Amino acid sequence: MTLRLKRISFILVFILQFVFTQANTLDFYFTVKRYFDTERQQNYLEFAYLIPGNVIHYKEESPNKLKGSVLIVVDLKNKDNKAIFNHAYIVESPVYSSNPNALVNLNDVLHIPMDQDSLELIIQVLDLNDSTMYFSDKLYLNILSDKNTMLSDVALIAQKNPFIAGDVFNKGNFNLVPKFINYYPSEINTLAFYVESYQKEQFNKGLFKYFISDENNVVIEKYSNFKKTNASNFDALYSELDIKSLPSGNYYLYVELRDSANSIIDRKRMYFQRFNNNIVEQDNHDYYELNVIKSNFAKKYDQRNISHHLKAVKPISDDFEKAAIDGALKSNNLEILQNYFYSFWSKRDAKNPEQRWKEYADKLQFVEQEFGNSMMEGHETARGRVYLQYGKPFERIERTTSQFGEIEIWRYEQIDKQGNIEFLFVGSQLYDDEFQLVHSNLNNEIFNKEWSQILKSNNF
Repeated sequence: MTLRLKRISFILVFILQFVFTQANTLDFYFTVKRYFDTERQQNYLEFAYLIPGNVIHYKEESPNKLKGSVLIVVDLKNKDNKAIFNHAYIVESPVYSSNPNALVNLNDVLHIPMDQDSLELIIQVLDLNDSTMYFSDKLYLNILSDKNTMLSDVALIAQKNPFIAGDVFNKGNFNLVPKFINYYPSEINTLAFYVESYQKEQFNKGLFKYFISDENNVVIEKYSNFKKTNASNFDALYSELDIKSLPSGNYYLYVELRDSANSIIDRKRMYFQRFNNNIVEQDNHDYYELNVIKSNFAKKYDQRNISHHLKAVKPISDDFEKAAIDGALKSNNLEILQNYFYSFWSKRDAKNPEQRWKEYADKLQFVEQEFGNSMMEGHETARGRVYLQYGKPFERIERTTSQFGEIEIWRYEQIDKQGNIEFLFVGSQLYDDEFQLVHSNLNNEIFNKEWSQILKSNNF
């Protein structure tokens, strides 16, 4: 046994005795998240921690040179109290001058295999230069659900930076620094998070849906969004929510994994607190507004969401409405955006405009999931536009041809009193899952005589 290992073993015995003596709590922040390694087909824990550089004690190593040392001990035991993981090591600070300008925080990440339920994680931390500074904690954990498709835990993120060799918080090509305290004061207006999805055997496209709820699990609709998942054994989502207008209170961040039929496959949530002294309530603020504004359901959407929703209704807009939407977006005025969105749906259903929007939103969600890609949102694609404008085709033919590559033919029995309608989409050579509309026999749509003859001659 090396001298260093002997020293650690000796200190371990000391810690067990020290627990029963008076000690001061060392500031130690950590997160524990459960993930799944798709290559090894193995569950594991990610234990990340941070110790502020200004809370530990520094020992003089040589004249005018100071260094801090902290012992970290992590044990994982099963329900039979048998240790299935044990790791003890010393974390050392940089060497500082006697009057350092700044002290670096100590941090690290441990990946711990986890193949059993009913596990106990034991954490012990000791400042080796001050035996009165000590931290300990215990957590009880189970593995992720044993099913084909599932989510990891949700990790709140404090910083996202390009990955540089030596960074410990590595996720893909980024250094994602965890948020060790689930508290968002007024000066923090962005809630960032990271989550992974896994498919063990069958690989299908799905959907990440994420939103904020209050402490009673009532969903706050303006803080919600979704993203299409890949048809692969692994996918990851990093996203941000603007919480500048979120009032003080206790909340949950939910992430759901949904299948192509929009059914929930898995769901995870993360608790957080918000303190916001930037919001000034205005008594009777709605009292002086027009009735149409008082009942304006669009008021619940913030700038980002209402801008997205306005762009997404362009496929069913006439030329005048498209111009009005562009004008509203250029104004960058939240009230104008909200009022025009309300007006747009009131024009289609004066009695229940919100219900008409919800019906369209259901189709929009399908379009985003089915036709969105890395370059464009679903409603911006040719197939998404046609689906939203004319509805679901009664026949959708997909072919891979040697001459034209991937093609899709959509058929409708009738559109605007015109029968036997066809749309021909051809796959892009530049982008995956992107198709261009090259021909249709519907009035006012693109018509190409050559493609029309190809359709007939190939007898699709």
